[in-house]
Amino acid sequence: MLDSMLEELDESKLEYFVRWAEGRFFRGVPPVLGVSISPDLEGPACFLPSENRIVVHADAAQFPRWCGVLLLHELIHSKLYKENGDPDEAEGERFQAEVKRLLAEGAYDRKL
Repeated sequence: MLDSMLEELDESKLEYFVRWAEGRFFRGVPPVLGVSISPDLEGPACFLPSENRIVVHADAAQFPRWCGVLLLHELIHSKLYKENGDPDEAEGERFQAEVKRLLAEGAYDRKL
């Protein structure tokens, strides 16, 4: 979905993707409050449980396909946090099970 957008992404486009992904792959999980872009982030993206928000590094926003993967990654952390208060930052078994579920449901297919 995001890879069809050729220009750099802004927060509204990232939020649009997140809302679409929440409705398609994360039904029943309370939504994140929003998505923001920051040039000061240490990594490419993160889920902030205290704010219920996803932040994407400004440099990553130049790459729509990568942003889609990053946002799905952070939505997994959001889901796991909302299930039991642990976002599984070590990306262990619970996280890996979610990645496998998303793969099986086609979340990473280019045609979406």
